[in-house]
Amino acid sequence: MIGSKITDEMRKQVREMRQSAYANRFKDNQGPAYEGGYWGEIKFTPTLLPDFLKQDELTDWLYTYQMQGAAAYLYSLSKYKATSSELWLMTALSQAEKSSTELPRLIQAANETGHSSPGYPTIAYHTARIPA
Repeated sequence: MIGSKITDEMRKQVREMRQSAYANRFKDNQGPAYEGGYWGEIKFTPTLLPDFLKQDELTDWLYTYQMQGAAAYLYSLSKYKATSSELWLMTALSQAEKSSTELPRLIQAANETGHSSPGYPTIAYHTARIPA
């Protein structure tokens, strides 16, 4: 078999096997069994993130930055207050609205961010985005 040409029958068999594999994987909107993955129509919030993903600061931040809504804002605000990290400041500002709690504190911290900071462009953008 090695070195021989692929026949039309072989191509058809491969195509059918792929179709079967894809159909079984996505049948009935079933997602992967991996508990860290997100699948579904439920709004992704910090409470849905498994604890083992929150143990790593960078992974926790990456997931939180992608979330939306008040719960994500409050979570990122609490992480910023606990760490004073510019990553969490950036995240809290990206999710903040004009009526968000402790917004003046975040704006003040944003104004104190150095222009050479890697997060400065994003922090400046979200500071300008939020109406005064």
